[in-house]
Amino acid sequence: MIERIAQFKSGPALIFASLLMLVLAACDSPEEKAKSHYESGMAFVEKENFIKAGIEFRNALQLKENYADAWYGLALVEESEGNLRLYAGDILKAIELDPKHVKAQSRYGKIMLLSGRLEDALKTSDLVMELDPNSADSLALKAAVLFRLDDKPGAVAAATAALKIDPSNIDAVTVLAAERLDAKEPAGAVTIIDEGLLHRPGSTPLQIVKMRALTALDDDEGIISVFQELIAENPESKEYRQGLSSFLESKNRFAEAETVLRGIATDNPEDIDAKLDVVKFIRTTKDDSAAVAELEGLIAEYPEVFRYRFALAELWARMGDEDKSQAILQSIIDNAKVAEDALIARNRVARTYLTKGDLAQARILVDEVLATDAQNAQALVMRAAMQIDEGNIEDAISNLRSSLKQNPDTVNTSILLAKAHEINGAFELAEDRLAAAYRYSKQAPEVGLAYVQFFLRQSAPERAEDLLQKMIARNPRNTDVLKAMAQLQLRKQNWGAAEELADRIKEIDATDVIGLQISGAAAAGLQKADDSEQEFEKAYESTPDSGQTMLSLVQSYLRNGKVDKAESFLNSVLERSEDNYLAKMLLAQIALGKGEREKAETEFLDLIKNDPDRPEGYMMLTRYYLASNQQNEAQDVLTAGLAALPDNFTMNLTQAGLFEANGEADNAIAIYEKLLVTRPNSEIVVNNLASLIAEGAEDEESLRRAYALAKRFRNTKVPFFKDTLGWIHYRLGEYEMATPLIKEAAEALPNMAIVRYHLGLAHKAENNFNEAEKELEAALKLAEQQNFSQVEEAKLALEEVRAAKAN
Repeated sequence: MIERIAQFKSGPALIFASLLMLVLAACDSPEEKAKSHYESGMAFVEKENFIKAGIEFRNALQLKENYADAWYGLALVEESEGNLRLYAGDILKAIELDPKHVKAQSRYGKIMLLSGRLEDALKTSDLVMELDPNSADSLALKAAVLFRLDDKPGAVAAATAALKIDPSNIDAVTVLAAERLDAKEPAGAVTIIDEGLLHRPGSTPLQIVKMRALTALDDDEGIISVFQELIAENPESKEYRQGLSSFLESKNRFAEAETVLRGIATDNPEDIDAKLDVVKFIRTTKDDSAAVAELEGLIAEYPEVFRYRFALAELWARMGDEDKSQAILQSIIDNAKVAEDALIARNRVARTYLTKGDLAQARILVDEVLATDAQNAQALVMRAAMQIDEGNIEDAISNLRSSLKQNPDTVNTSILLAKAHEINGAFELAEDRLAAAYRYSKQAPEVGLAYVQFFLRQSAPERAEDLLQKMIARNPRNTDVLKAMAQLQLRKQNWGAAEELADRIKEIDATDVIGLQISGAAAAGLQKADDSEQEFEKAYESTPDSGQTMLSLVQSYLRNGKVDKAESFLNSVLERSEDNYLAKMLLAQIALGKGEREKAETEFLDLIKNDPDRPEGYMMLTRYYLASNQQNEAQDVLTAGLAALPDNFTMNLTQAGLFEANGEADNAIAIYEKLLVTRPNSEIVVNNLASLIAEGAEDEESLRRAYALAKRFRNTKVPFFKDTLGWIHYRLGEYEMATPLIKEAAEALPNMAIVRYHLGLAHKAENNFNEAEKELEAALKLAEQQNFSQVEEAKLALEEVRAAKAN
């Protein structure tokens, strides 16, 4: 009581002191306030309260934007949230503001190390050691860098020194443990990690390294114990429980694994994904019927959660029962209380129709979805896919762009948009979309391979190879990537590189048929005839029913001059399977190659007689007659073939070519128009049709139709297509657009009379008579050896050019 009275008696002094503190606080500089926020933020970091820490660091930066410590603190927050790109950016900002910021430099060194940039990591480590040679973090970074540079003694010395300063330094413990693992002494690694855990109990990074060591020791119970400790330390996280379940599953301890997964689902009753994980597990470890029963139980328990119904519909579809799948989806459409569920169901039914090729039914459902939700992303993509198939590229692009506005990082939509741009001749836009898809997929090999194929279609093998090299570095054991690179090397006739890649493929899978065929092709290129045959024989033995392996083996025999062996092999195939179409066809080709023309013709006729619904016999006999200059016979075979197979693309294309060669342009156009309906994106059909229309058009409307078809060739690398578009521009009187295109075509096709003739007329139209004369003379010279129907027109044009020059 006396003390309280004394405090009251000193009231004026207390008030004065309080006022003085307020005045002093008001005098704090922005720098001091920023420092206060930073220190508060670091205190929150120590407590792992990163949300409040982030607020404090951002407050500090509002007061002092060039505050390196605050940028470093913000980096710690970004790291905790998994925003690694922002984390790296904040570390670099801290270093930019203060190059001697030891902690930031140390973390930058780790970033370089993880990125594989060892030289930069070493430079950073040297700088950190210079700035703070007695810091545990500096020594730990040095240890990690030396370890990656294979200086194990140096790494151990630096890590040991770091632990003398700070026994709890996780990076130093990790280096020492990694060194023991590298030395094939996992028990020693466990001892080191356990010592580290005494100083950093519950450390997740150390526990994960310990599991690696225990794996090397085949200590399953020890691994399970570590998982259990991680689960106890992180009770809110599903990750470690899922990891434990996966581990138990890998050891065929299915009942225990299922118990763990069901525990996750039970502890998280609102987590639909957790329950679906149980369904996936049951389907994998038991069978489809057990998974169906599990889903039916979930549907009965949660009738309003339609995701379980969708999962059941998808399961029935995978099991091949489309009727049950469709029935479930239709019931969702009919009964869903949430409009979004009904739209999803319609989209899935539409996708099924689309997959089966029933575009009419798919279009009805897609239109229903878009009538309800005009910006529905999935429906827009399906509509675009149908539009691409119909050749309606501009509308497809518009729909795909609308879909990407809502879901900008969707891989499949980006790939489809790339396809549309490529068809439209906008190759830079196509490449941009493929690059985005590859990025969104986190460099998934299957997306990267689509990107590679794009480069190959654009005649850019160097870029394809560069991308493949990066993909191999990221996926060194992915056989699809290795095979793509090997096939590229075969195209380049880089036989040694292809053989080395084939060996790598065979190390991963000795029975990989494509790997064996690549090996055989590489050996053939290296003139190792026997090795080549052996590889192709192994490929055939692995898949004797594969036409490709049979063809490759026969070609190998023929390449080595072993015609009798090829015939003997094919006859042995026919002994086992007397109706083998490919074997008969190859025997007929061999007979033709040996000059046994009548025998070959008889065998081709037998192929057609015995298998009238296969196009190969018709086509081979047609080529035989054309090579023999028997035009009428060739036409008769094609007519018979098209009567049996009216929609066969190759035979229609061949017949159109025959009509062109015979000057029957109208008949050829009629076939190309028919093909355009079914193959609107076939470049050869579009080019040939546009070229024929432009050649014979007498009115601007027809020429505009030809231009509408050929405008996709604006950026093409195919010289024939450039000539077509250039010639259409010429016919439209757009000479300034015609000449560059035709000139590029002529540079690529200097021995084509028709192209040189087109260029001559383009130069003539621009009054460039010297160049026109040169090109027209070249066209007429080439015409002496080629079928060139415009000889008289070329002569007349040349006379006019010479007359113009004379004046």
